[in-house]
Amino acid sequence: MNSADDFCFSYSATNAKSLLFILLGFEVLLTLGYILTHIIAPGPGWGPIPRFLDVDREVSVPTWFSSIQLFGVAVVLLMQVPRAKELRFFLLLLGIGFLFLSMDEAAGVHDSIRQSVQRLELRWFQRTQGVPFLVWMVLYGCIGVIGLLTNYRSILILWRNFRREVVWVAVGGAVFVAGGIGGEVLSGYLWRIAVDERFFLTVAAEEFLEMAGVSIMLYGFMLLGIRIQSEIST
Repeated sequence: MNSADDFCFSYSATNAKSLLFILLGFEVLLTLGYILTHIIAPGPGWGPIPRFLDVDREVSVPTWFSSIQLFGVAVVLLMQVPRAKELRFFLLLLGIGFLFLSMDEAAGVHDSIRQSVQRLELRWFQRTQGVPFLVWMVLYGCIGVIGLLTNYRSILILWRNFRREVVWVAVGGAVFVAGGIGGEVLSGYLWRIAVDERFFLTVAAEEFLEMAGVSIMLYGFMLLGIRIQSEIST
């Protein structure tokens, strides 16, 4: 029984869908702004606007937006933890993971890891100078795989009982990975060839897919929260 002093964060499936469309629309605007100021009509006439809209910079509006998005996913997950029963630990772990990704997006933790390894001048790293992102990608990938494997029972419970919500989260995760890993690999390859329109378009697609993927995952997790709440109420 909830007391009158309990804080309750409630929303409907319609609210979640509306938020998804709003976020996707804003992401389209950010991406189009980047394409306009970096490909279609670049030049000094824009003043500082290209820097603000540069999706490839650590300090920019898109980076701030991505960090807020990831933080929002973490909050949604962590607020579901007290009512999640057997899924409590797994959702707590996911929430902490997204909280870290939010911090990483804002503070550039992955870049700091890459630079620290680079300063060690390890022989194996010197052979990968063209693809420095492999350092943090391999590290983050291993942590993610270990986390999923050690919580496979929770994943099976989610798949059996919340399949629609899991599909949404999985689709969002796939879109996010396609941008964060696939897009970064391709943009790194193009950067070594020439920083031209192809490079800028690849970067735009990469960052859009990352932002869109997080929005879709947020939608899936919001639907999961509704289902968890309904399971308790029945």
